[in-house]
Amino acid sequence: MVRVSYGNKEVLVERGSILSDAIRLMEERIETPCNCMGICKKCIVEVSGELSEREEAERDLPHGMRLACITRVVGDVEVSRVADSELKISEEDTALDIDTQKEGRVLAIDVGTTGVSARLIDLKEGKVTGRYSGLNYQSEYGADVLSRITYCIQNDVFDLQEAIQKQIRDIVQEVGGADRIAIAGNTTMQHLIYGENPKPLAVSPYTPVFIEEKSLHIDGIETILLPNASSYVGADIVSGVVATGLEEKNNTLFIDIGTNGEMVLSIDGKLYGTSTAAGPAFEGMNIEWGMRAGEGAIEGFEIGDEFKIKTIGENPKGICGSGLMDIMSEFVKHKIVLRSGKFNPRMKPEFKERLKDKRFYITEDIYISQGDIRQIQLAKGAIAAGVRLLLSKADRDISDIEKVIIAGSFGYHLNAQSILGIGIIPEYQGSITFAGNTSLNGCIGYMTNEKIKKKIKTTKIDVIELSKSAEFQEVFVKELQF
Repeated sequence: MVRVSYGNKEVLVERGSILSDAIRLMEERIETPCNCMGICKKCIVEVSGELSEREEAERDLPHGMRLACITRVVGDVEVSRVADSELKISEEDTALDIDTQKEGRVLAIDVGTTGVSARLIDLKEGKVTGRYSGLNYQSEYGADVLSRITYCIQNDVFDLQEAIQKQIRDIVQEVGGADRIAIAGNTTMQHLIYGENPKPLAVSPYTPVFIEEKSLHIDGIETILLPNASSYVGADIVSGVVATGLEEKNNTLFIDIGTNGEMVLSIDGKLYGTSTAAGPAFEGMNIEWGMRAGEGAIEGFEIGDEFKIKTIGENPKGICGSGLMDIMSEFVKHKIVLRSGKFNPRMKPEFKERLKDKRFYITEDIYISQGDIRQIQLAKGAIAAGVRLLLSKADRDISDIEKVIIAGSFGYHLNAQSILGIGIIPEYQGSITFAGNTSLNGCIGYMTNEKIKKKIKTTKIDVIELSKSAEFQEVFVKELQF
């Protein structure tokens, strides 16, 4: 056995253990969203002692810095610093009709793949009395749904179930207790909370263990999992559709821009939905200087006489999703990047001096690489292809769409012109509304308003499963172009 220490904590582990596993044994959080492939570099630690030889992925790291997910402990080691995994989500509450005939304190939770948000409502007072937002504790096991399903296939569901249930218990404690809980998440998150292995969602015929509403108790508190629509259109989308009144809107497209890229189309009172594997690029993941929307994140970008950079806080440390969209839109607009996604060899000289080794520097240190652009293309292409196929299923064209609603806690910070500029909604030039965290708002409505609760229970969405669509790959490849 060898000793691993961090601060005033230490643990004994087998020689050859992965460093990130040892850090978790000390009850310290460390992100490995690439599923321990050494790709995302979100698990950088400062460490000294007897460690395995550096891997290729670590060659550019300063002395003393290692990737915890691929580094093995071969003797006693001391960890000095763990990468900061703080997530700050900016949200705005939407007023809902609270039924004050009821009493008690109810907790509504949106469990996203990346972030978890919650509101505590006092039904007697008729108002929100507690708030929470933070990184999904499961992020340690992978940044996206597929990574977490893969973990469950290899290791069973217990670790992921315990991670999210611990977070729910922590939320209850932080807001001061609750009498009942309701949760809206995607279908995979709902399975993990309930303790069902989500493996069937990743294996043909991609059939969920359940989609109906479920009830369980967490620390003795009655907890309701809202109903899902299908394998890939979950309770978070059903909740959001009801919160926005989408069914009553005609020729309207609802998109939740995030890791899973879910969308629903409302045409003549009928709802068509799908989900695309957009990946975590728009969450700042798999991007060399990517980060979540926290302190130091570049959230806005514009090219004028000079580069105008908007940062959360002061000194920029990286780029979050909204900043990435702005940057790519400006790159396309100013012909820094071609429609193919490649850097333009004929870009203006003042731009070309910022391009070094296929990395375009927007500050002295922070850059967008050719690989980053590819990740953004993959995310953009997936969502755009989903939009195309939804319209085709409804026998409609993009010109028939009168309004687009963008959802997600991340949605308030997006620039409509940037969304249009990179073609996330192909050929669309109409109205875009940002609706914020509609999943959470619908979940609040479920707990406070009988009419909304009934709608969530009865809403039907005609789902197109892209995993079964022969057309998707062809459309997806076309939509990779900016």
